[in-house]
Amino acid sequence: MKKHSTYQREPERPQRGFRAKQAAGYLGISVSYFWSLVKDGKIGAGLKVTPRCTLWLRETLDAYLDSLVAA
Repeated sequence: MKKHSTYQREPERPQRGFRAKQAAGYLGISVSYFWSLVKDGKIGAGLKVTPRCTLWLRETLDAYLDSLVAA
């Protein structure tokens, strides 16, 4: 007879940081349009994690979407 494990997995946490391609996918837009929004200041510049890696927080992307709804 098999014993059932009492091990509980931690609940998965939603992704917080997105690279440019992932952020564009999250917003449902192209990567080039995402970069134009960053250039125009409609989305913040992101967090420079390393010299070659910039992340945008989910909260920043959600704030941009909220601004579209409020407009």
